[in-house]
Amino acid sequence: MDREVWFPAARELGRKAAANPELRDRIWAEAGVNSLGMRFVRVEPGEFVMGPPYQHPLWPKAAHRVRLTQPFYICVTETTNEQCAALHHEHRRQSRFSPDPDSPAVGLSWDEIQAFCSDLSDREHATYRLPTEAEWEYVCRAGMPSPHKFCFGDDVDLLPEYAWCCQRWKAAAPVALLRPNEWGVYDMHGNAMEVVQDWFSVDYNGAEPDVVAVDPRGPASGTNHTLRGGDWYALDVLGCECAFRYPWPLLDLGLPLTDTPRLGELTGFRLVREAAPGK
Repeated sequence: MDREVWFPAARELGRKAAANPELRDRIWAEAGVNSLGMRFVRVEPGEFVMGPPYQHPLWPKAAHRVRLTQPFYICVTETTNEQCAALHHEHRRQSRFSPDPDSPAVGLSWDEIQAFCSDLSDREHATYRLPTEAEWEYVCRAGMPSPHKFCFGDDVDLLPEYAWCCQRWKAAAPVALLRPNEWGVYDMHGNAMEVVQDWFSVDYNGAEPDVVAVDPRGPASGTNHTLRGGDWYALDVLGCECAFRYPWPLLDLGLPLTDTPRLGELTGFRLVREAAPGK
């Protein structure tokens, strides 16, 4: 379905759902759209190889097998400025690096993102959260197995069809303008970097290559959160690969009062909605 069709339709369904709580549940059941106009797709349980086939200073233990046992719904786009402001009215598009209403909401703190998830959960009577790191990579790959670098394979020449990447001195784009992956999810490569629920762990919280990790959630605590997906400002395509990961805010690079964006100004988020038991 073309963006020109489904995106405004989802926005209008969101408005109707917000105005009528009884209609809200029907709209969700039939269209996978919530009261902020966010469209979700259902992701079924499965098993995959997480991580790159090579080692890197940020992850000395690389590829390992992961099994996800529960279905979930993931938003097909990054959370936009308009969606964020619809729930948290104080949100303003202050970032010159993502100013459009339909561009990713960036520059939010961890606490602000968690508050957004909590408030939306209360409003919708459902559980919204950030994806785990494993869920994020599972969706990003969309069935494309490791060691392939991208959701479409390894042909870097195809990346501009799927990702806003290496666009220095420009800005984040409105969401869903490029091609989605095979599961209908947009901008998993590039545009805004996406923070996930897990604390950052260089060894994937002790994951072993010969042991299947079941529904991994990362460490119970930590110093840095984990970022995935790369961004429009990435200096090369490595940062946009399915398996590449960053710690945040340790790498909050960039100098103030310049035209160089700080990492927080490149960082947005995408939501998961947990599936109701038995559904």
